[in-house]
Amino acid sequence: MTMFDLLPATKLAGFTYINVSNTKQLKAGMSKPNPRLVYCSNVRLNQKQIYVINTTNGHLPSWIDKIAIDCSAKLPSGKSGYERFGLDQETTVMFMQPYGKRAITITIDELMQPPRFLQHVTDTCGFKFKRVFGNEDVSKALDSKAPILAITTDGIKFNMYTQDPSQISNMVNEQKLHRIQGLLINDIVHELQLDPSFKYQKQNHVNIFCINRDVKGKYLAKHYAQEFPNKLEEFITECASGKGLVPIAKAPNVLKRAQAS
Repeated sequence: MTMFDLLPATKLAGFTYINVSNTKQLKAGMSKPNPRLVYCSNVRLNQKQIYVINTTNGHLPSWIDKIAIDCSAKLPSGKSGYERFGLDQETTVMFMQPYGKRAITITIDELMQPPRFLQHVTDTCGFKFKRVFGNEDVSKALDSKAPILAITTDGIKFNMYTQDPSQISNMVNEQKLHRIQGLLINDIVHELQLDPSFKYQKQNHVNIFCINRDVKGKYLAKHYAQEFPNKLEEFITECASGKGLVPIAKAPNVLKRAQAS
């Protein structure tokens, strides 16, 4: 990477600087499921680059954690940050991790194109619903033991492909409820099956559930009983905290409807 008029140690505004040799500090900053933008502080930037990046970062959503580490330094694992996160040392200035997933490199070229950079980070780091194509999607989500926000819809009142999922994603992002997973189930194709002992009043067109599996392996569930989107943010917040969930005897699953086969 070629840089001109380099400054000594670059300090970017709004970033929390972490000493990778401080295990407690490193764990506090990097082990959370929060979406994060990480600056490799060992990369030196020039005056223009610092100005552009600082200006752009001020427009990033507040729900994205901004952290700075020396990516060339050895982590407690013995690997450098580049090795640990699978990054190219020659091109990586920053990287992002959407909800604890694999790191995605951000180069200086992208950083110097603010609209592209902002769009990329916001779209990549934002909460997303996973569309369910089979029972393995539900099983995998349950195995993570993180709360699941499951939506079943026939597409009439809640469209899977328009702004409705984004409205809920924004609630999750703004409240920083980053442990939640989202599953979107096409009710015309798949039926979400819950234990018969779990009683709820099924709504027309769209139903929202909170489903979880606790540390003891027991399944829990709760149904959103309001008219969408009344008190939806409250329901999502309670889902993240586990409030109001009731035990169910069997694991939830999805079954492909006969007419969809």
